[in-house]
Amino acid sequence: MKFGKCLLLVALMLFSIFPLMAVDGDSAKSSIRVRDSLTEFSWEPSAGENQPSNVSIIGEWNWNTHSDLTFDANSGTWSTSISLQEGLYCYKFVIGENDYRFDNDNSYRGYCGNYENSIVRVDNTSKPVLSLDSFSINTSGLDATILYWAGTSQANPNTINATLMHDFSDIPITGIWDASNWKFSLDIENLADGKYTLRVNANDVNNAEAEELLLPFWIGEESDFIWDDALIYMVMTDRFVDGNSANNPVATSAAQGADWQGGDFAGVTQMIQSGYFNNLGVNALWLTPFNTAANGTGIAGDGQHEVSAYHGYWPIEPRGVDARLGTEAELEELISTAHEHGIRVMGDLVVNHVHEDHPYYSNNPDWFNQGCLCGTENCGWTEHRLDCLFRSYMPDINWKNRDASE
Repeated sequence: MKFGKCLLLVALMLFSIFPLMAVDGDSAKSSIRVRDSLTEFSWEPSAGENQPSNVSIIGEWNWNTHSDLTFDANSGTWSTSISLQEGLYCYKFVIGENDYRFDNDNSYRGYCGNYENSIVRVDNTSKPVLSLDSFSINTSGLDATILYWAGTSQANPNTINATLMHDFSDIPITGIWDASNWKFSLDIENLADGKYTLRVNANDVNNAEAEELLLPFWIGEESDFIWDDALIYMVMTDRFVDGNSANNPVATSAAQGADWQGGDFAGVTQMIQSGYFNNLGVNALWLTPFNTAANGTGIAGDGQHEVSAYHGYWPIEPRGVDARLGTEAELEELISTAHEHGIRVMGDLVVNHVHEDHPYYSNNPDWFNQGCLCGTENCGWTEHRLDCLFRSYMPDINWKNRDASE
């Protein structure tokens, strides 16, 4: 085992010397693989649903014109391809004459005006793109083949490189470029158990860059993890374990039991190391939000008691870690330690609202609803679920505004 690790170290040292692979784009006389300039849409009926007589699509590119989809009797699928410029577009399928439906194969939704639609994101097709041809994981490594597609400009590839991230450190690696078919192959062995993220980047001779290809994977016993089968433990970090008293905040005027208690990332890490979660059979942690939260207090829903932001649901920064929970390095240590114990980590994210001290609110007031307080007179939770405010100091994001949703 030690010999294998030594070989890996030597290999990584060599790879770090040559992190970029020149592809010699001038030697290729013609493009081997060119990405499609059209955007494809497809629809098929739900199980047990009869095939309609016709299916069309209508979208933000031209709301006045329906484009018919073509039926493939072999697959039972309706499809069409449309030429679109780079950007975002609302759209819906029209079944028959006036049955407007979302695209069930596309979970991305958004608003055009007051109507919710499916949304397609159209890339700049003049740029190259990378796609995964094959990807397999074994007990200590992986084999992967990535395809390079020229943009519609048909410019040849220039460079391609790959980096492996493990425990928040990047490990430069190299692969084999096959100029005859524009394939980039990676064969990586002797990896320790844990989580890795493979990053692949490329550009063409015109310096147009492909969007980075991200491929997360696990090595070891947890590589067959399935989220549907996960045993998840939700950790309200401030209420869990105080592992570093140096970051304990000064008490506020919050009511008893509604103030910060000192729990932090260090405390969660200590409990992971103790085997507490493994003994419970837990294989996934769900952390309450850790963005920097508001200082001071706010009035609770009862209109009387003051409460603090210990729970994390009053964010005042889009990035950054709340110092009362620990540092970014301590959060990374928590995650790395969890991975060493075969435990996934996910963080709760506040997307419904922000705190009034958040720069998004002060800089972009039009991103937010000017609604009533949820649950008050003439402001029922059901009727106003999309626009009411939890509290007056918690501006509610207006998801009908595309600038806000993006």
